[in-house]
Amino acid sequence: MGMAIEKWETGSLKPQSQGLFSLKVPLEFVDNSIIHPRYDKITFDRQVAIDLGRGKVTFMAVGHPFVDRLIDYILKPQWGGKIAIKIDAGGRNGIVFNYLTQSKDYGQSIVSEQIQTYWWESGKEGMNKVSPQFHWDFESHSGIVDDLEKEMLAEIITHLNEIEPKAYQLAIQDTVNFTKELADKRYVEVDIKEKDADRFFNSKIKRLEEKLESQKAQAQYRDMAIAIRTTEGDLERTRFEYKTRKQKLQQEKNLAFHIPVLQNICLIIPKQGATLSPKDAETKKKIELAGMKAVIQYETEQLRTPTDVSLEFVGYDLKSTSNEEIRYIEVKAFENTGIVEMTENEWKTAQKLKDNYWLYVVENALNEPKKKIFTIRNPSERFKEVKIIRQETRYLISDWKK
Repeated sequence: MGMAIEKWETGSLKPQSQGLFSLKVPLEFVDNSIIHPRYDKITFDRQVAIDLGRGKVTFMAVGHPFVDRLIDYILKPQWGGKIAIKIDAGGRNGIVFNYLTQSKDYGQSIVSEQIQTYWWESGKEGMNKVSPQFHWDFESHSGIVDDLEKEMLAEIITHLNEIEPKAYQLAIQDTVNFTKELADKRYVEVDIKEKDADRFFNSKIKRLEEKLESQKAQAQYRDMAIAIRTTEGDLERTRFEYKTRKQKLQQEKNLAFHIPVLQNICLIIPKQGATLSPKDAETKKKIELAGMKAVIQYETEQLRTPTDVSLEFVGYDLKSTSNEEIRYIEVKAFENTGIVEMTENEWKTAQKLKDNYWLYVVENALNEPKKKIFTIRNPSERFKEVKIIRQETRYLISDWKK
């Protein structure tokens, strides 16, 4: 919320003690009747408000005039397109940060431009760098926010001030690391260009110097003044071009990163009815982990080396390599069996990677004697008839055993 408030120079949110803040309300929101210009002691934590008692602290939550008005403002186009709301059919809620990062050479030419995407999930520790394709997993919001969604958004917004600096630091570090890797590769490429330039210009300069020496020798017997001036001009221009080329190549060799620029923020709220009970969520997690463990063991037995990339949301869970091939594997696990459900991100990635993309389905994931793994190559090509749930952006494969 502090990040949202500090969009206006006239507003600020400052921490005091554990769970307590002082709030200077942006002038645009002050009406001196229901919204005051300053609150000396506020909290976003209901328990803190209860412990301190009525009248001792202002509890900021959905229903407070300032919070409601701030949320309404953020949802309007005048925010500048920096914040969007997305719906997750999988029941997650959190924040996605998108930064534009650039690497430039010393001539200020853009060498690389990337979108760096980071995902913070409410209730979980840490933040993950994810593929920008991660956005395919979410639905667009209608723009009409009901009371329940307002409450969820208010809870997420309170974390913005704490989470965004962490995402920003990750974006800086990733940009530095990427620029260094790019510079190492570029150094090799520029070194080849420099050797080519040396051969070309040194050869040309040598020919011109020999030509000039011959012309000066002939000048003893005939008028060579114009020819000598022309050759001297060609030699001077060639030396200048050589020097300029060397300077330009040095600029290409030396790269620098530019500070990441926040492009937008996506507030992710769960689709109503999609949130699982704690017990069901725990069971689902156990099934998923058992499925991943089984597939990793299977891949290792097949003399491939699997790497878990599931937290990067690149459209598959494992990248499994050997000397002969690379498999990009999406793992779907069931307690017994069921219909395979693939996200938009997973399906589009399967279409892109074609024969290198594999769908591994694990039946009876929690029952070791009955556990079975089915390996399906290029599912987007193999299953032409899939049911598309457009409102949830899911592709359902009911006949995956065929």
